[in-house]
Amino acid sequence: MADGRSRSGIFPILLHCMAAVFVCFASETAAQNRYSIKDSDTAVSASDTATYNRIRQAMSNKKLTKRVFSLLTRKPSIDTVVHERELSVDKQFEPYEGRIINDIEVIVLPPFGYDVGKFDSVKNMKRIEQLGNNAHARTRAWVLKNSLMFRKGEAIDPLIMAETESFIRNIEYVNDVGIRIDSISDFGANVKVIVQDNWSVGAYVRNVSSKVDVELFDRNFIGLGNNFSLRGVFNAHTDRNFGGGVRYGYPNFLKTFINIDASYFDDILSTNRILSLERPLQKNLNLFGQVSNNLREINLAHTVWDSVSPTYSGEFSASLGYAFNPDKNDNTFVVSARFFDRNPQYRGVDKPENPENYQYVRNRMSLLQLNFFRQKYFRTHMVNSLGKPENFAYGYNVAAQFGFSEWPQFSKRGIYTSLKI
Repeated sequence: MADGRSRSGIFPILLHCMAAVFVCFASETAAQNRYSIKDSDTAVSASDTATYNRIRQAMSNKKLTKRVFSLLTRKPSIDTVVHERELSVDKQFEPYEGRIINDIEVIVLPPFGYDVGKFDSVKNMKRIEQLGNNAHARTRAWVLKNSLMFRKGEAIDPLIMAETESFIRNIEYVNDVGIRIDSISDFGANVKVIVQDNWSVGAYVRNVSSKVDVELFDRNFIGLGNNFSLRGVFNAHTDRNFGGGVRYGYPNFLKTFINIDASYFDDILSTNRILSLERPLQKNLNLFGQVSNNLREINLAHTVWDSVSPTYSGEFSASLGYAFNPDKNDNTFVVSARFFDRNPQYRGVDKPENPENYQYVRNRMSLLQLNFFRQKYFRTHMVNSLGKPENFAYGYNVAAQFGFSEWPQFSKRGIYTSLKI
């Protein structure tokens, strides 16, 4: 009987937990369907707050359900209510469309104890949070200002504003961002960009066994927005036990929106060198492209060759594209071309007479791609980001590819076509 009572006591608790999870998702969805989002807070109504209070009272009867409820929910804030039915971020900026930007101010907040929605106030912080803020190298305001897709003296474009918010939010060292516009006349406005930093310093430990690979990194090196990391490798099963490497990434080189990434890594068994330059497709850019070169060489002095695999491999890739948007609307037509060349070689060893595997011989590919797409964003809080605001893209993309691939050693060519919707 005692056994049966203990089991029966668990079921109500499980049911309460399941109900809490369901209500959390349902209330989140309902709030998104009724309201847009202002700044970084979820817009809610008074009825949402009343629902929250009723559920919290019901879930507070048991310690377990109370704990589950506190982990899955947060109290709604009526201060941020916006009576709109649109979810698109660009709708927030439509009242200011066409006004000339007179001034741009960038405010950078430390990673702990602040919120972009209430950036002029700070919550009570624990000692460890205060130490973290003091040790953190805050992003330079000019670094973020250079990443904006709008400039002083330009007219406000809601789509560009929404694209800028999403772009900055996706930067590794940024935790949250909000863009506020203050009207100063019927023709002009001031723009305020509030950014909260992420804690950017950390370490990875991989392959913890006879081989240990440790990486120390800073995703926002001395507040300049650059990515710097050092790696060290120890392998007990090789004649040379230690290896290592370095990586440096420089985004938005000289305000050109070109991202440079270079790395060198010697893992004892092989050496890898990578150099990449990329200008991504963005709303404010017509011309985009990418160039990269990846070289890998097997260290024959420290490993046994398998008599088949190439000891050296070079991969070169280049692409160039142009985006047409004559009406400056959210529909874009893109034409791009790409060239890829993989060139495996046998250096320091005798080349096999007739390698039959296609991945062991040179391969060149040329592609032409046509895209027609529309992309907007809505801002929300989702469980997969643990309450952090996110910008979700929505729209459509139709892509068609045409090209050919060739293997000179086999005197063979292949036609490639695809259509994706």
